[in-house]
Amino acid sequence: MDTYTAKDLRLLVKHRFDATVEVEGQVSCDDPVISLAARIPCCYAHTTVSRQERKTRTVTGRGSDGRSHSREETYYDWTIDLNETSSAIFKIQDKTGYTLVDPTDARIDLETVYDEQISHREPWFESSVSFSDTGLYKIHERAFLPKDFAYVLGRATSTEEGQALILAPEKGYMDPKKKFFVISRKSEKELTRSKQKKARWLFWLSAVFFSIALYCLFAYLK
Repeated sequence: MDTYTAKDLRLLVKHRFDATVEVEGQVSCDDPVISLAARIPCCYAHTTVSRQERKTRTVTGRGSDGRSHSREETYYDWTIDLNETSSAIFKIQDKTGYTLVDPTDARIDLETVYDEQISHREPWFESSVSFSDTGLYKIHERAFLPKDFAYVLGRATSTEEGQALILAPEKGYMDPKKKFFVISRKSEKELTRSKQKKARWLFWLSAVFFSIALYCLFAYLK
């Protein structure tokens, strides 16, 4: 894909430009969302709340007398009650200006901002999370924070005000079924090196398995 500056994209979207592009720069957000658990400003946050439940099940086994016996067994399990995502449009700033990004439906680099097991209900649970039989809850929250560098690959279009906006594509760039929308803290070069390294590992792993298969085949024929 072509990498554009904010200035390039502003000029292009004025002429009904609509294509998959790359941009990179510093992240900022004028109107961030506040994450539910960590209570910090984010461009994107995903919060999961699980409650612990006490359950029973019937266990069947054979005793020393050889007869079949059944008994009730108590065990504990976690049930996810809340699985919530919130996001806000943010900016990718470079030397020529900024480009807006809507992170909805993106494959996005997230960091853990809250991961705790608690023994009380939080006020923000409201009616979304049921009461736990044991009083225990697990909260896990990951977020994309308005800081540092980011690389974005997605569909560029125009807002009503004429500003360049990158969002999830309606169809793939080369293949309609392959929709690429990536927001990463790694640069394009780092992502490319990572994919090349993975491809090399897969190649050599396939070669090893193929060699083993040939050896087994010849051994069987002999």
